[in-house]
Amino acid sequence: MFFSGNSLQRQAFAGRPGARIAFPFLFILLMILTLGASGAFAQTVTHVTNPFAGAQFYVNPDWTAEVQTATAGQSTTVSNQMKVVGSYPTAVWMDRIAAIAGGNGRVSLQQHVNAALAQQAASGSNQPIVVELVIYDLPDRDCAARASNGELSIAGGDTIQTANGPVTLTGTGLQEYQNDYITPIANVFQTVANNPNIRFVLVVEDDSLPNLITNVGQAPNPAIAACVAANGGVSGQPNLNSPYVQAIQIALNAFHKFPNVYNYLDVGHHGWLGWSNNFQPAVDFLTAVAKGTTAGIPSVDGFITNTANYGPTTEPFMTANEMIGGNPVRGATFYHFNQFIDEESYAAAMDAAFVQAGFPSTVGFLSTRRVMVGAAPPPVPRVRAPALSSTPL
Repeated sequence: MFFSGNSLQRQAFAGRPGARIAFPFLFILLMILTLGASGAFAQTVTHVTNPFAGAQFYVNPDWTAEVQTATAGQSTTVSNQMKVVGSYPTAVWMDRIAAIAGGNGRVSLQQHVNAALAQQAASGSNQPIVVELVIYDLPDRDCAARASNGELSIAGGDTIQTANGPVTLTGTGLQEYQNDYITPIANVFQTVANNPNIRFVLVVEDDSLPNLITNVGQAPNPAIAACVAANGGVSGQPNLNSPYVQAIQIALNAFHKFPNVYNYLDVGHHGWLGWSNNFQPAVDFLTAVAKGTTAGIPSVDGFITNTANYGPTTEPFMTANEMIGGNPVRGATFYHFNQFIDEESYAAAMDAAFVQAGFPSTVGFLSTRRVMVGAAPPPVPRVRAPALSSTPL
């Protein structure tokens, strides 16, 4: 156990008649022990290339509890299967300011950190634990999808819902985002910034930057008014001075300074940015966004595809350029001449393009999905048709 100098001195002097004579020697010994102990107990956190390598994964107790509740009324077989699913690690969505403090049956971000460290300690392993978080509360969030609109507006002065009732914020949307959302999250990270036993992998504002690639009026896509507003009123091309970009750079700057935090930007999925008129503009734009941060390109540790989407990770039965009936698979109406028909090929091409744009060859790529394919029996290959159809073969 480490003791402070005062506690050691109190122990040395307690009930000791000749202690004053021995004090100089004890003081020197104390200084030696203190210096030695500080070196022994100092913890160094290294920002590694791959935060997942040699690590274990955090199981969100909210997710486990939710699945447990859903088992009510199920058969024993189904209930047991559901409990296995509830034991899987999942990302925690920080999709509103109230998620930071928790409440209403949800744990706070600090409680997630405490739970993760408890899981790491209970594992009996020296492997660090990875906590995956989705940073998702941009002003006028997800401009192309009304269903996932957020609580903040670009204009600001927003009233949000918390566990203690409604709260009205002050300032513009960017100020609210920084002061009421990003800074409190960063404050939690600060509490464990020197702890090598925990790592945070952040998906920073998925869907946001891809929306500026395709939904502000670039031909042949029509402009969506909310996305043009999120693009700072600029149509036809993504704007590096837009509210979306400024907010994301605020997040990257705030989180990059912590050595155990890893930032990943969203690159949509192969069925969104895979077409050639979207692909390279996306690479150029996201690279410029990274370069515009305080640390530049190092503030982005990697990219993520297919977040909460349905694209297959790997298409096992055909390739994009495979010829069927004299035409390439990608020529089918379903693919509409997209050069990518799965996430693996798309991510590999994105990886090469970002390296070419200036990112290190070690830049990371993640892919998530919710494709419902059963583990057994495996899918059966379909018989190839003599011609392409409008549905996937």
